[in-house]
Amino acid sequence: MKQTGKGPEEMTDRDALRQDLLDLERRGWDALCSVNGARFYDDLMTDDALMVFPGTVMTKRESVAAIAAERPWTDYRIEDARVLPVGDRSAIVTYRAIASRPERPMYEALMTSVYSRHGDAWKLSLHQQTPFVRRPSPPPER
Repeated sequence: MKQTGKGPEEMTDRDALRQDLLDLERRGWDALCSVNGARFYDDLMTDDALMVFPGTVMTKRESVAAIAAERPWTDYRIEDARVLPVGDRSAIVTYRAIASRPERPMYEALMTSVYSRHGDAWKLSLHQQTPFVRRPSPPPER
């Protein structure tokens, strides 16, 4: 969605949802770039939440432990973000993440997070990552 230059008083519910959930994704990445990642996701995830990574599916407890065991990321970038409302109390966020850690290759993946509303707070119910593979450009037509 393009920035429209709308003032806060002109923001639609869909704009507000997009802003809130992308801010939550950025706060998660900021926490993962510090020593606060495990605590952040322990608070953010529903008790029955799952994280799906290449080759494995982790429960909340396993996910939080894995985050705590890893070195923090040093930087990240979110590109091509989309937010799709699903009813009144759920939404899906998708984007491409490009992130790095010391002494590791750049990580690039397509991310999907599913959020559900619990009282006044958004909670993460599911997070899934698919490594991003650049496809070669098709040859020009003759």
